[in-house]
Amino acid sequence: MTRFLNKKSLIQSTALWALIFIFSLPSLAYIPKSQTIIDHLVQLHGKGAYVIEQDVVFPQTQGSLIGSTILKEKWTVENGEALRLEVSGTKDTGDIHFEAVYHNGKVTFTQENGVTTQKVKPEFFEGFFHTRSKQGFVDALQRANIAPAALTAEATPTTSLENLKLESEPFVQLGRGGGTIAWIIGEPNVDPTGRPQPAVWVEQDEFRLLKLRFPSTAEVIANQYAGFSGGLSFPRERLISWGNNKIVIRIKSIRSIALSQAAKVLNPTTLTQKKTSPSHLPELEIVREFYSRFR
Repeated sequence: MTRFLNKKSLIQSTALWALIFIFSLPSLAYIPKSQTIIDHLVQLHGKGAYVIEQDVVFPQTQGSLIGSTILKEKWTVENGEALRLEVSGTKDTGDIHFEAVYHNGKVTFTQENGVTTQKVKPEFFEGFFHTRSKQGFVDALQRANIAPAALTAEATPTTSLENLKLESEPFVQLGRGGGTIAWIIGEPNVDPTGRPQPAVWVEQDEFRLLKLRFPSTAEVIANQYAGFSGGLSFPRERLISWGNNKIVIRIKSIRSIALSQAAKVLNPTTLTQKKTSPSHLPELEIVREFYSRFR
């Protein structure tokens, strides 16, 4: 009987230690590398070129009346580093015009007094939804100062179990984004002062981009993903907030076009080597700030 009890106790003890060992493994063992997460994400950004038409809705308050100003955006997209934006108005806004071509980290855009070229703005977020390479996505994160310096496009192979903990990525966590379980790449959620820290949220199962938070605490939240031709997964609605400002971007249509057709409008010289109408946007502070910061 004593031998039986000792054997039973040994089995229980062994099982207990096995459970302790399993649950004491570094949490990274259950979290994919940042490069794996990003690789899955960019594979959802389609193939070929697209034309995307969307409404940008700016809230507007006049006394006790609450309304909105809507601007129409037409995007021609080859990837996150080659895009063209054309902005027009509605019958309520009158004559509106703004154009920009994004090419290899620079943007050429119309102004009221001509055309200029400069580096893509740190808070330019459209590229995050179209970049098709890991390096391109990492570059965008680092340009925006969202990614920690340790983030790279290519992972260092794990050579042994002993090195697993040393090769962990403390800036990759499992959390929630808008009520959805997500991989979070970035710093801890808040700093000691309580200020939210920059990060990117990627849906755990589908690897769709759910949320971006910039160092300024400006945020982009993507909702209502849908599938389109060429394997493109894109949100039908995005919410952008900064300070006390909140705007909504709603998709009207997305269609594929030939790469040759896209190439005709994605060259910056289409703005610099022809007579281009000057930029004309509504005299609303929220509109001006949006296009100066995020476009």
